[in-house]
Amino acid sequence: LDDLKKIIDKIDEDKNHSIEKNKNLARNYRDKALILIGFLGGFRRSELINLDFNDVQSELGGLIITLKKSKTDQKSLGTHKKGIRKSSVGPKYCPVISYENWMKVSGIKSGRVFRQIDNSNKILDKLSDKAVALIIKWRSEKAGIDSKKLAGHSMRSGIATVLAREEGVTETDIKKVTGHHSTSIVQRYIQDAELFDNATKKLDL
Repeated sequence: LDDLKKIIDKIDEDKNHSIEKNKNLARNYRDKALILIGFLGGFRRSELINLDFNDVQSELGGLIITLKKSKTDQKSLGTHKKGIRKSSVGPKYCPVISYENWMKVSGIKSGRVFRQIDNSNKILDKLSDKAVALIIKWRSEKAGIDSKKLAGHSMRSGIATVLAREEGVTETDIKKVTGHHSTSIVQRYIQDAELFDNATKKLDL
């Protein structure tokens, strides 16, 4: 979670500089929304690049996102939904506010939510799976984080691990966020999160 905040802090810093130079302005808004929604929503890269404007519904408490096709919905029945909560502590790390800001800056009213952007801030076509991984790698390095720690798939595994460390969060709670159906996979995240929760923490060392 600390790494996520460092990445967002760096994007905000770049965004403030870009207001004056108008360089990478749209890209900063896009990347902030993509990373926050991707991480806090436990999305796969393929889900992010195929997210359509009409799949996102704004509600008072946040966003309701319908995934038309995922590993758990190969027939595209639209039965898999995710809720993205609006932050209760402010807009800085809020995925909902970041999404709304990206929609305003991009002017997107239909089609793919996350798209390529050229050097003149022109919004182009949909992103590729590889592009999402490169965005995360680039943003990690700019924030001084070892990019090997983060990749596109780690947004989903990352939120699962963070939630597993939180007291009172159940396996069912994690599944609701990530969309995992496999109990064994979620249990693996929980076990990894508990590796350092052992008796040595009682030692005065």
